[in-house]
Amino acid sequence: MTLIIAAIGEYEEEQKKKPFIIMGADDRIVITSSSGVRSESCGAEKLFKLSKYCGVLIADDGVIGKTLIERFKMQYKNKKLVWVSEIVEEFSKFSREMFKNSIGFPQIPSVIFIFAGFDKENEELKPKIFVLWSGDGFLVRSSIKPYEIQGQPWISLYKFEKEYEKAKFSIDKLSRLVCQSIFDTHRINSGNVGKPTWYARIDEEGFKSHEELGIEVKDLYDEW
Repeated sequence: MTLIIAAIGEYEEEQKKKPFIIMGADDRIVITSSSGVRSESCGAEKLFKLSKYCGVLIADDGVIGKTLIERFKMQYKNKKLVWVSEIVEEFSKFSREMFKNSIGFPQIPSVIFIFAGFDKENEELKPKIFVLWSGDGFLVRSSIKPYEIQGQPWISLYKFEKEYEKAKFSIDKLSRLVCQSIFDTHRINSGNVGKPTWYARIDEEGFKSHEELGIEVKDLYDEW
């Protein structure tokens, strides 16, 4: 199980609106054997950089998800893909090809991807979020709202419905909303969701992880 979130914000500087994207994830791993034995651990990597202006989050079967991401990056490393729409379309085709003999059958693993990043339209950067799920053949779906929450979403959806409209105008406030939503879910459902562990920001300067930003994720939420 897991909780992954991508959210679009916009702040104003020198009378110019500047979009940004915040991405966050927990690190919980849950494995259930064929006999029903369940084990939980932490440390799963669920947030990856794909280009200067695109990142991806993984939910459900993280092993399959990470494998697909790594193979995709190797296969497309010479194509110099940059913008989120072109990357997600290529990834969709790549994933369908990988599973072409098992799509529609019960044995196909369930894995969900949130792609977030920018396209360049009329010389302006436009933030976008897309969702792909193995269960519908990796169909590219645009997020209906300016944020996307997958995994164990209910607490986060409630918090975003209440707080997103005010938080979206500040990098700090939206970062805290993303991370606090993950932490609050962890406190209530720690068996399925770990603490906020992975964080990244995408803006006009490109994708930067919390390590590159010099941010401690634990400083972006309040513990109960």
